Amino acid sequence: MPMLNRRAALSLPAIIATPAMAQWAPTRPVRVVVAWPAGGSADASIRLGSADASIRLIAPHMQNVLGQPVVIENRGGASGSIGAGVAAQAAPDGYTFLFDAAGQVSNPLLMRGLGFDYARAFAPTLLVALLPNVLTVRADAPVRDVAGLIAHLRANPGTPYASTGIGLMSHLAAVMFTGRERLNVTHVPYRASAQSIPALLAGETFFTFNTTPLVMPLIRDGRLRALAVATPQRIPALPDTPTTDHAGTRL
Repeated sequence: MPMLNRRAALSLPAIIATPAMAQWAPTRPVRVVVAWPAGGSADASIRLGSADASIRLIAPHMQNVLGQPVVIENRGGASGSIGAGVAAQAAPDGYTFLFDAAGQVSNPLLMRGLGFDYARAFAPTLLVALLPNVLTVRADAPVRDVAGLIAHLRANPGTPYASTGIGLMSHLAAVMFTGRERLNVTHVPYRASAQSIPALLAGETFFTFNTTPLVMPLIRDGRLRALAVATPQRIPALPDTPTTDHAGTRL
């Protein structure tokens, strides 16, 4: 089925461009449904140096190319499935895009009764960004590396950690980490990074996995400490921070 006869998905982790898009000439405004609350990793504020650069800075260029206004609509909740459901119910005429992170990968495996099929409802169009997750603690936390964090968590069972929501990458990365190390911790899910990061800074939680655009400014300001990056290799933004594999734990 041609892509423009289906809804399109603008996604952080996976996207494929198609020649059909270049030939498309819309005659009315185009809608982009963002599957996250404003301020999340897929829609973070420019103040945090993040991926509002992803969609809100891309939108004007889309408007120039398409010749029509691009309307952004934040519909967060339920690991991105609420926004995806809104987009899935739109007419399959190419005028509704879904801007998502990893929900199209994890949600079908973790959720029942979605009411739509990601694979049938959407056609991929564009890879926007890759956002590595970083294991972080407050800068004044009594741990300086992953081994120290593991020792602290073993000595303090039930320690809370923050995620951006049940079933999201920040949650799954923490589950893999704590499960592999057999740690007894307490999951505290938030609706978005805009809530989980302040909670970490306030001491409500002890550690979190979160994306580089949101934690890097705070790491540079000396408010957060990066312990490891959840990537196969070290990343240029944190050249002295080991990968989780090199730090002694694998995700």
